[in-house]
Amino acid sequence: MFIAGSQRPPSPARASLSYRSDDGHQSISISQMAAADHSYEHMINDENWQEVDRDGTSVIRPAEWPQSQAYIERDGTFGFLVSDNLTGDQLATIAAGLRPAPSTGSI
Repeated sequence: MFIAGSQRPPSPARASLSYRSDDGHQSISISQMAAADHSYEHMINDENWQEVDRDGTSVIRPAEWPQSQAYIERDGTFGFLVSDNLTGDQLATIAAGLRPAPSTGSI
């Protein structure tokens, strides 16, 4: 889903994806936006967050949190991942596997 940015309330344009397994036992939500526009500072500037390495990619996730979360900044994009039933390690692996969408050269 694409959500256009707005001025009131201030919110950046973003793409949001939600995935759920066929049996409904696993799910993940991914929000992506321009890295310069993200508004997650109030959450991610906490000492609970730690950097982990996945195949040479740096992913940040909370050391302990009731809900698994992770984020990654790469190629000017900020990606934030959330899951109630996947582990923080699983989210870090998924985040490291995200790749930029191919450019079509036109908008």
